[in-house]
Amino acid sequence: MKDYILYSVEDFVSDESYLRYYFREEVAAIQFWAEWIQQHPEKLDIIISANNYIDAFAIRLPEPEFEQEQQRFTEALQALSPESTGTSHNNSNRTISYQTTHSQHLNILRTKLIAIAVILLLVAGTLVYVLKKREAFSQAVPAPTSLHDSAEVQLHTDNINQQSF
Repeated sequence: MKDYILYSVEDFVSDESYLRYYFREEVAAIQFWAEWIQQHPEKLDIIISANNYIDAFAIRLPEPEFEQEQQRFTEALQALSPESTGTSHNNSNRTISYQTTHSQHLNILRTKLIAIAVILLLVAGTLVYVLKKREAFSQAVPAPTSLHDSAEVQLHTDNINQQSF
């Protein structure tokens, strides 16, 4: 069993069980997560953040628009079927069903959107990390440098005067 106590926002956003709870798709998931959240109020901030991310990246089409797009998709697939192109396959084991249910289509779409969200979070985190490192490097105090005559000097690169000869 997974240790949900250790979960971060990204973990909740990418967990299929939690997504089934969030989108109210499975009674068992709804019951489990409602009880788990009630038992772990210390994770409420992370849960709320995860819900905000899921909500921001979830695309919800109105039912008529979804049905229209599904019909267009089905028609396009039928146009590509062997019967419409004049070729036939006698092997009944190779019959392909192109019917996709509404929930299957939404699950695929959600998975893709969540993957995009996670990638965006990783890219943003990497960018912040690199910028922080660059800032820390630029603010670093240079170490003294010893010259061949045993004199020590400290170079300051922020006030370099360039002269042309």
